[in-house]
Amino acid sequence: MTYYHLINCLMLTFGPYVVVDRASRLKDDHRYGVYLWSVFAYLTTQLAKMLFAATFLPAGGSGVGATQAVAGGLLSLADGAGVLYILSYRCKGRGKVESVLATGMGWAIAQAVSSHLMPLWMHARATEFTWTSLERGVEANLQLVGALALTALMWLFVRGLSSPVAIVALAVRAAEPAVVAWLVASGSDGLTTLAAKAALTAVTAALAYAAFNYDLVGRGGSSRS
Repeated sequence: MTYYHLINCLMLTFGPYVVVDRASRLKDDHRYGVYLWSVFAYLTTQLAKMLFAATFLPAGGSGVGATQAVAGGLLSLADGAGVLYILSYRCKGRGKVESVLATGMGWAIAQAVSSHLMPLWMHARATEFTWTSLERGVEANLQLVGALALTALMWLFVRGLSSPVAIVALAVRAAEPAVVAWLVASGSDGLTTLAAKAALTAVTAALAYAAFNYDLVGRGGSSRS
């Protein structure tokens, strides 16, 4: 893969993050501190998840069993614990939308850099073009949407404003790892798996937006702070 193509893939992967960051108009003295805490919470959460998986989940075997599916869903919801920490202890005194945007962006940035930057650089040294790097760019964008949706849902839970719609959204997010693992185990190609991620992320984001927007508008703005 040429370095020109690498630049294009990097722009596809991280460009939307820059656009959202600049368009959000968050105050610099607020957002960067929350970004750093979100990165720390993300790395800590991922380390805890890896230790749990290595200690308690069975290794080897083929296919996706019920235990792996349930554990994958629970581990995906563990991300919510890290987000809850940021919203509860690092966003005090800040507005609802500002808290969700800053926390979600910081979480998504940490996820994108740790998951995609090094693989993109390694693929740049390959001699042949593959679609993998483009798929990574699209996946990073989906992760940004998913992180913002998760943060919005966690904000509702922090304020005790959870609704059936929010619970369904969390259930869809919890099911995503199991669905993706099943597709990979069944031999589905990367585009099919990516399409499934996109569909599940879209459903989660739509439900999260509905629940969040209802609280923002339907309650007459009473919970904006």
